[in-house]
Amino acid sequence: MNNTNWIKFWEIFVNTNLYKKLRYKAQTDLMFNVVFIEFISDLNDAKTTTHQTPEIVRIQKNLDIMFLTCSVSETEKIELETALDQSGLSSLIYTRDEDYVTTHNYNYQNNTIIVPQPHLSWILDENDVWQPPIPCPGSEFPIWDEELYQSDNTKGWVLTTP
Repeated sequence: MNNTNWIKFWEIFVNTNLYKKLRYKAQTDLMFNVVFIEFISDLNDAKTTTHQTPEIVRIQKNLDIMFLTCSVSETEKIELETALDQSGLSSLIYTRDEDYVTTHNYNYQNNTIIVPQPHLSWILDENDVWQPPIPCPGSEFPIWDEELYQSDNTKGWVLTTP
């Protein structure tokens, strides 16, 4: 992907209502401002890079964080998708649906996106990663069985075959 795609995206994106909303929120919310600045900086790097692939993972993460921390209307989401389509970037960057927004959380302090709790008995560690109450045995193809754990708190991992 060359930087022409990113330049075109930027030209379209800055004229959207979503960009105006994100910019305003960045002016009024210091924590959001950090995410917004990183997003804009990564887009700028993508526009000026000579590498084939800019830091797409960081752009996607910051976009995801903005979706999680700013109410994005369906119209604004469509604006973003249109900008991605018209610039040829829709296969690299994507918008999140309502299910993602309602099941994931963002921790500003750790700068992490917290995924949904995989099982009732699992707890978040200090790095916002869900941990089982019993360490994984390290065997090949273990799966967690919540019912087994609830019936006997000394068990939970079940080995499967591929």
